Amino acid sequence: MKKHLFFFIILAILGLSVNAQWQKVTGSIQPTNCLAVKGDTVFAGTSTAFGNGVNLCTYNGFTWVSSNPGNTGLTGNGVTALAVIDSNIFAGTFLYSIGGVSGGVYLSTNDCSTWVDKNYGMPMTTSFHYYNINALAVTGNNVFAGTSGSNSDGVCWSPNNGSNWTVASNGLDMPTVYALGINGNTILAGGWGGISGIYKSLNLGGNWAATSCPNTAVNAIAINGNNIVAGTQSDGIYLSSDNGSTWGTANTGLTYSNGITSVAINGSDIFAGTTYYGVFSSLNNGSNWTSSNFGLTDSTITSLAICGNYIFAGTGTGVWVRVLSQITGIKELNENKNIKIYPNPVTNNFSIESQDNSIIKIITIQGQLLKTIEANNRNTTIDVSDLSGGVYFITVTTDNGTTTKKFIKE
Repeated sequence: MKKHLFFFIILAILGLSVNAQWQKVTGSIQPTNCLAVKGDTVFAGTSTAFGNGVNLCTYNGFTWVSSNPGNTGLTGNGVTALAVIDSNIFAGTFLYSIGGVSGGVYLSTNDCSTWVDKNYGMPMTTSFHYYNINALAVTGNNVFAGTSGSNSDGVCWSPNNGSNWTVASNGLDMPTVYALGINGNTILAGGWGGISGIYKSLNLGGNWAATSCPNTAVNAIAINGNNIVAGTQSDGIYLSSDNGSTWGTANTGLTYSNGITSVAINGSDIFAGTTYYGVFSSLNNGSNWTSSNFGLTDSTITSLAICGNYIFAGTGTGVWVRVLSQITGIKELNENKNIKIYPNPVTNNFSIESQDNSIIKIITIQGQLLKTIEANNRNTTIDVSDLSGGVYFITVTTDNGTTTKKFIKE
């Protein structure tokens, strides 16, 4: 009975019930390139030529459900970028086949039911197609598009919600822009082909300058105040804490640093989507990373978005969702000041200080019991050199009850 009760408590703490994992959004089957959030609705841009265009993910009181709102007028081959401001939803498209309709930007003001072509002045490639739109960013009436294609100029700008466009690349010697981020009047452009992986503009795209981010392909940018995270194709994660002026790598625990496709920030919590290995999370602003894929059967992540208490992942088979606190809530397990674990993160050995004799158990994040130690001293050293790198839980049971803490094995 005690054994069953113990594991019931552990499962409750870890949130590993049927619902405490990644789940497929009901009805979402289209390959998904991009995500955007408006209130409690998540928009998913699909990649199928002449397919569903943009799908809506809404909560019906029991589960998240995907639906097609209509998409009349959206004739691009595939939706590769989305941006939302007020009632305006902008979609960037990509030319997947020469015989299809060219790329460019579209606007919907009725939650994707109908779309209007917004490409007046948008430059064209040598094949007379609009540029492929890889990223969109909006502030006020200003819309920025990160582009690629033959003779691409990197970034195009519209000052009037897409009514007309012009090239905005003064100082930007990066022809292929995969990612954009806006923080006030500061714009960051990440991509490939320049002397830096990230360029910065302090005047809404009027002028650009290379940052200290190395010459590496940048696929994604996320901003939270002065903290900026960039996901790269071959160098993992770069972080900046000074609004993009200086950069440094942050890859401890990130076992797969190639193909970071997407990033998202929620306070000090950072999430990274990868090409083949699902989602990684850092709960300390990039200091350490761990895999967060429980229940996720499609590990090809194309996009990430946070909507309220949920995190969404776009994949090659549709959209997945998980309760955010199931990943971030483990930080709350370390609040008991009477029990100390150090060092944390740990390489080989760590010490536990407890006020009483205790029974110590080490458990995987999936709930598997690995070690049980009966500690007769208030300071106990535990060897964890045989454990693989990642996040683990430790329970310390005394006469006063059981405390659960998290530790990271490097």
